[in-house]
Amino acid sequence: MEGPHTGPSEQTAMRRAAIPLVLALLVIVVSLITSRGRRARAPEPASPEDVIYAAFSASRAGATRAYLNCYGGKLRDSIEQAASEMGQAAFEAHLRETMAPVMGVAVSTAGAPSGATEQRGQAQVDCRVERVYQGRNEVQTYTLRKGRGGWKIEAIDGAVVIQPPVPYGTEAYPLSNAPAPPGPGRNAPQPLPEG
Repeated sequence: MEGPHTGPSEQTAMRRAAIPLVLALLVIVVSLITSRGRRARAPEPASPEDVIYAAFSASRAGATRAYLNCYGGKLRDSIEQAASEMGQAAFEAHLRETMAPVMGVAVSTAGAPSGATEQRGQAQVDCRVERVYQGRNEVQTYTLRKGRGGWKIEAIDGAVVIQPPVPYGTEAYPLSNAPAPPGPGRNAPQPLPEG
C-alpha cells in the first residue's frame, strides 16, 4: 500500500543508514574538543633553568596561573595562600612590581650548593639565580624537583646582596670629554717586532 507514511522496513533501513553518520559526527566533535584543550596548554619547561626563567617571565607579565605552575610543594601552597589573601588583581600587580626593577637574570647549576642529585626516583637540582638591579645584584639558591608535572621550584634560599665592582648600566667608555677607545690606527697595541 502506497501513501505518505513509510513502512516499518523503510524506517529501519533509514535508521541503520543514519547510525554511521551520527557516529562520524560524534567523533569529529570529540576530536575538536580535545584538540582545543591540547593547543591551549603551554608546553612544560624542559629544564630547571627553563622553569626559573618561566617564573620570572610570568611574574613580569603578572600572569598568576603561569607563575603558580612553576612552583610545587609547600612553597606553591604558601604562594597560593598569599594570592588568595591579596586577591587576583592585587597579586598580579605585586608580581609585576616585584620584577619592575630587575634588569636581568642569570641562572646556572654551577656554584649551587649541591648540584643535581637523585632522591627516591625524583631528580632534584639546586640552581644559582642572580638577579641584576641598577646598583646591586642578589644571589639565591632555588631548589627544584622533577615529578609527574615536570620540574617545579620547591624552595628558595634567602637573598645575598652583592655589590658589583661596576654597577649595571655604567658606560665602559664615557662619551663626553674622554679620548676614544683604542682601535685600529688609534693607540692600538702594536705587535712586537720580530727578532
